[in-house]
Parts: sequence; C-alpha cells; structure tokens
Amino acid sequence: MKKIDGEWKIVNYARTNNEGLTTKYSSCNGTIDFVADNGKFDLNLVYQNNGFNDSTIASGNFQLNDNGSAIIISNSLGMNLSIEGNYRILTLTSTDLQIEGGDTLGNINTYLLSRK
Repeated sequence: MKKIDGEWKIVNYARTNNEGLTTKYSSCNGTIDFVADNGKFDLNLVYQNNGFNDSTIASGNFQLNDNGSAIIISNSLGMNLSIEGNYRILTLTSTDLQIEGGDTLGNINTYLLSRK
C-alpha cells in the first residue's frame, strides 16, 4: 500500500456513462491524496463540463485488494459520493498512476495521475 501513498495530481479525467458515451474532460485540475497508514483518501477535482465548471469532492476509506490490482473506495463523504466503487489499477509506478472503475451512478471513471 505504500506505493500508492501520497498526493497525486489529476492529469486527465474521463467518464463513460451507462449508455457507453465517453466524455474526456480536457480541462481538469485536482488531486487525490492516499494515506496508506490509515487507509484514507481525499479527492478534489474541478473540470469543465459543457463550458461550466463542475467538481467532485470526496473523502473516505480505501483499501487495495489482496494482489494490489484494485482499489476499493468506500465510506466517502463530501459533495459527490459517486466516487465509491472498485477501481482497477491500470498503471502504478513511482511517478504515474492510472485507475479506472465504476461508481454508484453506473459511470466508469478513468483518472490519469502523476505524483505531486
């Protein structure tokens, strides 16, 4: 869990809705902070949605599955609880993290992050 520990800058964000339509948000700014010692996370994301600013702000618990291939996000609090779900780890290096997973609203969220 230590490899994921720390603050990550959100470089790219995309959402695929339950009808299969993918929206890539070219203008996004934010961070996800994973604290491995206590299994807590904080997410703060602002992105352009049809010319308007939209945001996802949440905090809660996370854990890695047994083989470290997925992050399970739960017990979130904040403005947007749709972050909760299982996220596959597509890439995890010392500088890059890419996760993708379904949320409680039926969307697939893809985050490309770089270590801050």
